[in-house]
Amino acid sequence: MQKPRALFIVLFVTLVVFFQSLFGEFLAFDDELIILDNPTVHGLSLSTIAEAFTTYDPELYIPLTLLTHQVEWSIVGDNPLLYHIINLLLHLLSTGFVFLILRKFFTAHTAAICTLLFSLHPLQVESVAWISGRKDLLSSMFFLASIWSYTEWKETGRRKTLSLVLFTCGLLSKVSIFPLPFCLVLFDYLGGENLSQDRIKEKIPYFVLAALFLLIAIFGKSAQISDPLSAIILSPVSLLLTIKHTLAPIGLSIFYPFVSAVTFSNPQVLVASMVLLCICIGSVYFAKKHKAILFAALWFIILVAPSLLNMQKGGELGISDIYLTSDRYAYLAIIGPVIACGYFLKRTSWYIGIAPVAILITITVNQIPFWHNSDNLFRRVIDTGQPSHVAYTNIGGYAAQSGNYEQAELLFSKSLSIRRSTRNLFNLAQIKAHLGKTEEARSLYQELLQLTPSDSSARNKLLQLL
Repeated sequence: MQKPRALFIVLFVTLVVFFQSLFGEFLAFDDELIILDNPTVHGLSLSTIAEAFTTYDPELYIPLTLLTHQVEWSIVGDNPLLYHIINLLLHLLSTGFVFLILRKFFTAHTAAICTLLFSLHPLQVESVAWISGRKDLLSSMFFLASIWSYTEWKETGRRKTLSLVLFTCGLLSKVSIFPLPFCLVLFDYLGGENLSQDRIKEKIPYFVLAALFLLIAIFGKSAQISDPLSAIILSPVSLLLTIKHTLAPIGLSIFYPFVSAVTFSNPQVLVASMVLLCICIGSVYFAKKHKAILFAALWFIILVAPSLLNMQKGGELGISDIYLTSDRYAYLAIIGPVIACGYFLKRTSWYIGIAPVAILITITVNQIPFWHNSDNLFRRVIDTGQPSHVAYTNIGGYAAQSGNYEQAELLFSKSLSIRRSTRNLFNLAQIKAHLGKTEEARSLYQELLQLTPSDSSARNKLLQLL
């Protein structure tokens, strides 16, 4: 199989599998914050472009990502189709760069199979099918383009400046790709080069760019990370869950809440730490004979690591909600295991990879519809058994809007059992009052006022029930 033909087949299969993602709606999860209710993207002018490059939105510095939304909004407004088309095109571009990179190590057949393992993995659905996943798609595309340019420079002596420009564009899309220079070191290792002073010196410009944008990111994140110790404690659990979803991508959802005690003695933390230790020891042990194993382990850890500080989100009353991971955080990390698979196929036969590709296609095709609308998205969270009060609250709101108050009562009650929050208390109190359960409604309003004495809406509702 020739390279152009193999690449065409890979891109065509990826396009066919993800084509249904084009018909999704804007979702009630960040799409309002980043696009629908964000005046910065509602138009393309010098002032809006300047605002995109001089502000955080709200905690991330993503000016190039916002610029793409400004262009889209100026063309189609709030019609989601173009946004989805651009997301899919970016995924196809990333897929193409992955193939070109892998082609430097493997035959066209093996590179094609491995690229499909990357592009069709169900974990990629979140980034592609969710419009707000744009920042991950755009930054990843520039990341991969930069690495490809770097490998070209290593071979021909050209395109190093292009690689640095592409890296800069990626950092302007989302800073989470800052580990790129470490990934370049890993590629040198995989290619048989020794770690030397010259190898480090040639990557200094990459490290300088990474440090600069990391400082910019820290200023935006400083107000968001209320308890960094929790992130450190739960890092093994988060990393192991991401590995699990990479190897067995079932039960995927937009939320993976952690509701147990955040302590070093938590059994989940202890077990995850032991398993990861065994994986690390095994990777080092087999490194002499199989470089790809250590490469895959280090690549995966390095590229998942930036997401570990994103565990704490939302919440109220001084208590953050804790989420172990998100599927999109593995978008680039998957490439490590994929390359390891490539070396296995190189020693055996590329035909072995056909079955895993077929399995991934089946799971991904079934996963994409969960991202078509908000109702599907949050019901998926509940169906997978995730203890997410946000999902129960949102589905309860949809039930109330449709007049199914008994169902709304059950859902709001479940949400409140997971997390006692002012929103949950107010929602359930309203439903209880509507159903004529006055005493229960009064009790909920009173509890709410104990938490937020200045809540005039709750006070007025309570007075109406007296």
